[in-house]
Amino acid sequence: MRRSRAPLDDEGDEDPQLEAGDAEQQAGDGETLAQLLLDMTARVQSEREQRGLVETRNQALLRELDALQQELLALRTASCASAASESRAEEPKPTEDVAADADAGEFCWKELLDAKKAKEKALVEAHQRAMQVLELNACVSMQHDELSALRARSKDDREARERSESAAKELQQERQLLAQETALLRANAEQLTVEMGQRSAHFKALLEKWTEAQAQSEHRERESAALREQLQAARQRAELRERELETLRDERDALQRQSNQLKGAVAARSAEAKAFQAYGASAREHLQTQGAALQRHGVYRRHVNGLARDALASVRGLRATLTQTRAPLVAIQSDFRRFLERLRAPVLTLVERSARFARAAQAEHAPLRQALQSAELARRHLHEQLWSARRNALLVCQLQNAAADEGQSETPPSGRLLRANYASGELFLRDGAAPEAADVLAVKCDAVLSDRAREWDRHESVTPLLQSLLDGRNACVATFVGASPLRMARSSAADSSVREVAVAELLLRELFAAVDAGDTRFRCARLTISYLAVFNEAVYDLLGLEDAAAATETRQMVVLEVQNAEEALLVLAGGRERLPTPAGLAHTVVTVCLAYERLLTDAPPVKAKLQIVELALGPSSSAASVAKPLPWAGATAEEVKQRVAVETGASALVTALAEVRVKDAAFVRYHSSKLTVLLQDTLKAGAKFLALVALPVSSSAGAGGGTDPAAIVRVLQQMRAAVGGGDCGASPPAARDRSVEGFMNRLALQTQTEGLALPFSSLDMQDAARRRREGAGGGSWGAELERMTKRYGREALETLEATAPSSTRQQTTADDASVDCGYDQLAPVHPLPRASSSSCPPPPPTAVRKLKLSRRGSKPSRGLGGAPSRHRSATEASTTTRKRQQQAVAILLPATKAVRSATFSRPAATTPATATRSPLAAVFKIRRETASSALKKSVLAATCHLQDKRTPFR
Repeated sequence: MRRSRAPLDDEGDEDPQLEAGDAEQQAGDGETLAQLLLDMTARVQSEREQRGLVETRNQALLRELDALQQELLALRTASCASAASESRAEEPKPTEDVAADADAGEFCWKELLDAKKAKEKALVEAHQRAMQVLELNACVSMQHDELSALRARSKDDREARERSESAAKELQQERQLLAQETALLRANAEQLTVEMGQRSAHFKALLEKWTEAQAQSEHRERESAALREQLQAARQRAELRERELETLRDERDALQRQSNQLKGAVAARSAEAKAFQAYGASAREHLQTQGAALQRHGVYRRHVNGLARDALASVRGLRATLTQTRAPLVAIQSDFRRFLERLRAPVLTLVERSARFARAAQAEHAPLRQALQSAELARRHLHEQLWSARRNALLVCQLQNAAADEGQSETPPSGRLLRANYASGELFLRDGAAPEAADVLAVKCDAVLSDRAREWDRHESVTPLLQSLLDGRNACVATFVGASPLRMARSSAADSSVREVAVAELLLRELFAAVDAGDTRFRCARLTISYLAVFNEAVYDLLGLEDAAAATETRQMVVLEVQNAEEALLVLAGGRERLPTPAGLAHTVVTVCLAYERLLTDAPPVKAKLQIVELALGPSSSAASVAKPLPWAGATAEEVKQRVAVETGASALVTALAEVRVKDAAFVRYHSSKLTVLLQDTLKAGAKFLALVALPVSSSAGAGGGTDPAAIVRVLQQMRAAVGGGDCGASPPAARDRSVEGFMNRLALQTQTEGLALPFSSLDMQDAARRRREGAGGGSWGAELERMTKRYGREALETLEATAPSSTRQQTTADDASVDCGYDQLAPVHPLPRASSSSCPPPPPTAVRKLKLSRRGSKPSRGLGGAPSRHRSATEASTTTRKRQQQAVAILLPATKAVRSATFSRPAATTPATATRSPLAAVFKIRRETASSALKKSVLAATCHLQDKRTPFR
């Protein structure tokens, strides 16, 4: 109790000290707050004084500027007056005043010199004043900038003062709350002190009761010890009583035997019984008691004897059963032992043979396994070489024609038309409202597919990427938010309908199909998926359990393990419902981590990552928004910030694609955007990139829904420029445009002087330059002339007349159009022609006439049927053509013009006024036959290509 009271006394002494410390702390807080308010007031006052000084200085500078402008005006007026006086002085005087002015000539000369000096001085001063005015204007602009900075600073100070006032109010409220809490704590301490006093009194009472209970327990223990001793004595007495009872029982037995003896002697001793009647009366009662006890003992003995008999019978039966079952068990054991002894030799022999077969099979399979491993390594090497030829990037586009039941016209009056060359992979986007416009968006793709002419083929887009993923390479697939889903034919031949599949769904289904291919016993795969969104440079986890709108930087990303494509698609569907913003302003990233192990080989498990990114290009633009000078005109600041963040993410992705291929890995700027930070594992060197998008053939310019195809084509242009490889897929000379228009354009480029006309695209310029370098000393022009002669016949070519290329822009007609704009087109649209080589064509002809063929009995060629001998080489054809100048062909040349590298102008073939009617008819006839034959050949080529599945790359 003394120890418990001492801390209470100390606490009672410390209460005044705590109160004094709280009072001092409150006073210090009050002084700090007052000092802060004084400092803020003084700072605001100084800022106001400084602002007044700056305004005064600006007013003085403005007054000085006005004075300088007035002085400048005065100087200009003086200079104008001096110039007028000089002009009047220079006027010729009449001949009659010459003699009078001769005397004053010297004075006038001096005045002219003085006026000239004054004029020069005035000009110098005016120049100086103008420079001073410029300096003052610069000073005024600097003062305005300083004034705006001071205003911003005063605004910040005002906001800081408001924040400090609010903080002071919060501190005062917290101080009041602390004071209330201190009062409550003091009251609680007093109450606890009273309760502790009551508890101490109660503890004293409990201690006294415990002492009394301890004494009583000791007394009870002594009593229990005494009772134990009494119980021991009682037990001893009970044992004595038991021994006495046994003695009495023995006596009872003896008495029973005596009674039995007495019963026989009763009749003989009846006299004695009468004599002893008095004694028998007393002994009768004792005998009756002993008889009842004997009867109870007999019943007990009979019961025990019955139990013993039953036990003996059961033991005898059990012994007989054991005797009967022992013989079969011994027989079975002996038979099983003999069976094992007989089976031991065949089993050992089989095991030995199996071991020998396993060793032989292992020895035989070792080279096969090595060959399989070598073949796998070779396949991977070739696959990597194919990707390296593409610079680890593929751009694949699918053109989608309008449905037949929509009732739309083939060419919308105001819209965009998208055309493609399926052979070279070039896309052309032009405005349908202005067909004469020269600007055409174009991009070179690695493969251009269609929903009609050239249907979807996964071996040219998805399969190479997934094969690289299974080989352990990371991969990134880029598509666009709001783009049309891919159109693919049904797998069954009976169903001719077309199904639409999104890019993410297609990739996930193809990935699970590739992983599940083969026997599940020989491979083990584990796939995890995560779904993120990048909006306004903030990363959101769309699979998180918490609210997606509350973005926290310390939140851990949710990763789910999926077993099949249906589960993955359910995860994506759930994530799309949690997008924090409209889809046009947020990039989404689907990350699939693959752990793939082949159990037949000793290769380590393959770990790879596939990321599917949907690039957002901002809200869809309409005709009204295009007419505005800025894309964010009339928008709020937050919307402008969101659009800028979207554009920053897309441009950072393109920049990273370019830098990975030209810079060191340590200098690639992944941190330019949160999007590239998330994609840096799949954009690094060695990772595969695939851009996959579906675009409509025609789109209305005023349509508000969906994504603008022009924006997508521009991003594809930037991606192509970033990854490069535009000239890697250039077609050889034999696979280029074989039409008459293409030949005429190539001949025009050969006959004109170098530099007057450029090729029609940046890719064509690279191709033409490369072919000029390769064919500088060869005879490629002769080979091409020979091919054209074989195709169209020498007679048809001799009827044409060569003219010089026109330098003016000319309009094409509907009959000369080489591209069919219909939606049911099956033949690939040929691109604008390229230059063939730099070897010079034959010189211009001196006359035009028909010559007989060199071979006798040969029939004249008709259109496309006639052709010279196939054994003539290109060198002989070129030599014969140079010797015979009359055989040079005359071609109607198209108009060409130099254009930018990103835009293209369509060629125009015109008919000069001097051309005769017969060459024009021949040209039209050749064009008609060329169109029909080109259509047939393109259909056959497309069919053969669709049936050819030998390689994943074209």
